[in-house]
Amino acid sequence: DDGDKMALYLSVYVIMLSVSMWSLGPYLFHRRAALEESTGEGVNRVNGDAENAGVRNEAHSSDAERASSAAGDTTSTNDDDTKRALLGVARNVFNANVNACLLGILTGICTPVRDIIFQPGRAFSYVSYSADSLADAAIPSILLIIGCSLANGPDYKMADKKSAIAVLITRFIIIPFITIGLYYGLKDAGVAPTNHVFWLSFLLLGATPTANNVMLQAQMFHSDENAIAGVGTLLLYQYAVVPVVLVGWISWFLAIV
Repeated sequence: DDGDKMALYLSVYVIMLSVSMWSLGPYLFHRRAALEESTGEGVNRVNGDAENAGVRNEAHSSDAERASSAAGDTTSTNDDDTKRALLGVARNVFNANVNACLLGILTGICTPVRDIIFQPGRAFSYVSYSADSLADAAIPSILLIIGCSLANGPDYKMADKKSAIAVLITRFIIIPFITIGLYYGLKDAGVAPTNHVFWLSFLLLGATPTANNVMLQAQMFHSDENAIAGVGTLLLYQYAVVPVVLVGWISWFLAIV
């Protein structure tokens, strides 16, 4: 029973993490690239940014038009710019990864659809077999990407040693203590499940290293190719210390729970 509960809690966490990371992450990357373009500090090489660049050029043209237009035209142009901005945000937020999470949730809660796809021998069971094959290859592929980014050793151009140490302190000291504080606050408030499995999952997730999603986002959305090596360097530092640090945190969490 404890194992089933742990799987349930971790599944909810993974879904919420994926939706939040893959909605905010691409938006922030695109926003950063747009700012670099506007200040002339970098060249935007993000996929799909040609269309966004066209939208920005239209916005700049609209600025010149508004300077010589009447008040009514100004309001109309402002509305058009607002719609374009909202559409751009929506395109970044509802990307393929977020849409896949939402589709998975809908499939899971719709019993007939779930059974016809995931029950062996059903009409569309080949879909689940294909998904399993892709899932089996996903993590090894990400690890290969990280390994290739570190083929020539750590790259300190985008992430120097001070930055790496700051990430280690934040990830493995500050955030776990914040998680422990939330544990006591939420537990005393009675707003969360009372079983120990939930709280052990809650505490563990506050002390785990950065996920590989960050590497994928850097590769897919960052305008500077060196960022991949920088993220790989930060992950290398984390994975180097996590065997010792995480064992200590797990021991403390078990004592607390």
